Amino acid sequence: MDWKAQLGIVLQSTGESGNVTVLEQLNHFASYYPYPRKVADVIEAVGLGSKAKTRISKLSGGQRRRVDVALGIIGRPKLLFLDEPTTGFDPEARRQFWDLINQLKSEGTTILLTTHYLDEAATLADRAGVIAGAPWWTLAPLTRLAGPAHGFLWCGGARTEVTVLSAPANRLHWPPGCSRSMAGGAGFGNHPAKSRGYLFGHGGRPCSWSGRRRGMRTLQLGIFRIGYELKLYFRQGDSVFFTFLFPIVMLSIFAVAFSTTENVGAAPDGSGGISWAAFYVPGMVAAGMLLSGVQNLAVDIATEKGDGTLKRLGGTPLPVFSYFIGKIGMVFLSSVAQVLLLLLVARFAFNVELPTEADKWLTFVWVFLFGVITSCVLGIALSALPRTGKSATAVVIPMVLVLQFISGVYLNFAQLPVWLQNFASIFPLKWMAQGMRSVFLPASFEAAESSGSWDLALVALVMGLWLVAGLILCRITFRWIRKDS
Repeated sequence: MDWKAQLGIVLQSTGESGNVTVLEQLNHFASYYPYPRKVADVIEAVGLGSKAKTRISKLSGGQRRRVDVALGIIGRPKLLFLDEPTTGFDPEARRQFWDLINQLKSEGTTILLTTHYLDEAATLADRAGVIAGAPWWTLAPLTRLAGPAHGFLWCGGARTEVTVLSAPANRLHWPPGCSRSMAGGAGFGNHPAKSRGYLFGHGGRPCSWSGRRRGMRTLQLGIFRIGYELKLYFRQGDSVFFTFLFPIVMLSIFAVAFSTTENVGAAPDGSGGISWAAFYVPGMVAAGMLLSGVQNLAVDIATEKGDGTLKRLGGTPLPVFSYFIGKIGMVFLSSVAQVLLLLLVARFAFNVELPTEADKWLTFVWVFLFGVITSCVLGIALSALPRTGKSATAVVIPMVLVLQFISGVYLNFAQLPVWLQNFASIFPLKWMAQGMRSVFLPASFEAAESSGSWDLALVALVMGLWLVAGLILCRITFRWIRKDS
């Protein structure tokens, strides 16, 4: 069994998504654990029974903190870490929380709690440790830490934090067949930076699910994450407009703006050619893939790193691969819906003739799949570039916008300077757009390409190289928590 399934963590501050309800969030997090508590019971235990179907964005600060606590205990942890969990609680809520802690303690849960409230430490603690600055001063029963006067905890330094252990260390519960080993020495009195707890099974091997069961579990959690990510995506108005609807809006603008000019590729007498709406369709399909994959994922993951969402997920049994399945699955399904809507608008609003040949639709399928997957991988890799979640849009969007202008999305690629065409050819968007032009434009437009042909083999090669490069960058750069945080 994954050792993370035995832990519960309530961080000092996290950025829970405000676009899901309390019930939806807890149901989703419960799916990460093999033996979760009943969601309804947890919601009642933290005092949010009347807010179960309320979106988290509508809750007060104290109520959001209760959601944090609920997420920390939903997995039925044997060891629970609580970092100042009652911050923002009113007096009544604090007393209810104390009752919850005592209930968990009576069930055999070992709890490590940090607090600045000395009355909270005195009420909950079996043992307490005092941290002043960096060093861990001591860990002992409260009677040994009490000062000589008035019975208060004796603390030193400018900023003092009390760490409470609400159950003896020998009451830690480990999975069957496992034992505890502490690197740097046994016990909780070691310096936190030098002590790490591990679970080991017989023969010193880490306790875990079998390989086949773990793989099925990873896939199952990834599928759950797809539904969750889609729900978050379509409940964000800005994401829906700037990534999902944006190519459709831009196609409509260009089609209307150039509706009174002659067709693209028309003969000198004005006959032949195609409408501007038809000319812009392939570019908008390619732009949609880039926006949904690169821009959406880069900004989304960078924001989740900045607000603590990934830090929380890193403390759960959710595999990293399941997280990626959720993100890529969301982009794929939303991109399919996007391109269907785009083609429907082009066909029925602007009378664009769509291809009828099977080989062209086969080309569309592989270019689309290749483009979406490559865009997703590059978006995940690019998410490591912004230093904060707040700066993500300022870092990512300008790069994506410039690529669209130089890659044949908004401007006729054949009319760009040769040096700019060569520069754009380094990046995958130019090749995604070229692959889509081979599908939606007449064969007569093939001669206008820089090489005089559609070069579909080169389209596949360049996107394949970027896919491999993106996978390597993801492997190197992706972390639940920023390395410099």
